[in-house]
Amino acid sequence: MDLEKDPSHLLRTSEPVHSPQLHHPLNLQAANTGSSNTTAIEQHNSYTAPNIETATKDKHITSLHRELSLLKQTLAQLTQTSSFWQTKHRTLHQQFLHTDTQLRVLAAEAVTQTAQITALQQDRNQLRREAVERDAEMGQLRGQVRDMKTFVSMSTRTEGQVSDGVFGEGIGRLGMGVQGWVVRYFLRGGLVDFDCLDAITLAELKGLAPTYEHHYHASGAKVHLLQSIVSRILVEMVFDTYFPGLSDEQVRRFHQMEETLSQLVRSEESINHWRASTLALLRRDAIQPLQDETDTHIEEVTLCIKRILDAITTDGPGSTPSASGSSHPSTRDSSLRSLVTDAVDLARLLVAQKALLRVYMPKVSPHQTVLFDPDTMEDMSGQDEDEEALAHREIWCVVFPGVIKHGDEKGGRMELRNVIAKARVLVR
Repeated sequence: MDLEKDPSHLLRTSEPVHSPQLHHPLNLQAANTGSSNTTAIEQHNSYTAPNIETATKDKHITSLHRELSLLKQTLAQLTQTSSFWQTKHRTLHQQFLHTDTQLRVLAAEAVTQTAQITALQQDRNQLRREAVERDAEMGQLRGQVRDMKTFVSMSTRTEGQVSDGVFGEGIGRLGMGVQGWVVRYFLRGGLVDFDCLDAITLAELKGLAPTYEHHYHASGAKVHLLQSIVSRILVEMVFDTYFPGLSDEQVRRFHQMEETLSQLVRSEESINHWRASTLALLRRDAIQPLQDETDTHIEEVTLCIKRILDAITTDGPGSTPSASGSSHPSTRDSSLRSLVTDAVDLARLLVAQKALLRVYMPKVSPHQTVLFDPDTMEDMSGQDEDEEALAHREIWCVVFPGVIKHGDEKGGRMELRNVIAKARVLVR
């Protein structure tokens, strides 16, 4: 505010200085002058008070306008946010409705599938019951067929002759015994490097298993190789002999007598009858006199099997050739000796028949192809192929021999052939 318009300035500048030395008239004049100044101040205040109040209100209005603008901006933001969440809610609600519909459809399908599964389970149980009934019926039919075969066999054979089923069961038990013995005592061990074998052992191995190198490189073929070796030794030293338990000189004399009879008697049936009767007599009445020779022969076969298998097997990776299962040598040897004894008894029973029963174990050579014969062979490789497809496959190992019968129960009609047990082989 300008100094010219401010009365208080005039008052401040014109205020007298009181002095006790002034006269009374001068004091009166000063009093009058002070009253007029007070009136001017009151008039000024009455003029300036409305202006201050107006300015305050203007400031307040301006502040309210600013707050209103902020509130409008906030309202706009909240409106946008509300619109966004409403849109989001509608989208999620639609997704929820779609998902709920799918869940209801899936629940209905689950109910349908459960009903179908229940029906299939009932059908399965019914099929199982029918299968059990069929198995029981098949068992009864097999029993009837077996009884009929036994009746026919006993009705047509002479004294001392045994049915074919006995030989089939006997050779089957022997094969299972050999397999179990090999698996039990040689499964954990490995095969030695065949190039490190001595010349004699290697020559024996080549004679027993000409395809031994294939077994060495093939996965899981060790057990088959060992079974093949044991089977080949049993065939050559037990089943191919004239009568196990006879000495070499006695066998030579029997061969001479049979040749002499063949020259004198032209009937092959009569020769077979003589051979069967003679060997049946030895089997029945000469057991004790032949016991020492029989025990010696069994021991030779047992030692031969042990020697070959111990030479080509190891107790484990990196070990030297030794007897696998050496922790129980007595148990292993006694089990093997029992198997050889069973083979001797079966071989004696085979040669005491009027029909010619031969143990059949074809030799497989790396340089000679031997094809699978479905009539005389059974594949043990586990390949799911029919016999017609296997007929064109080459075999590389004979695991266990079979038995083939030539002729009838009377020793005649030698052109007849009956496969009692098939040889167990492995195809390539």
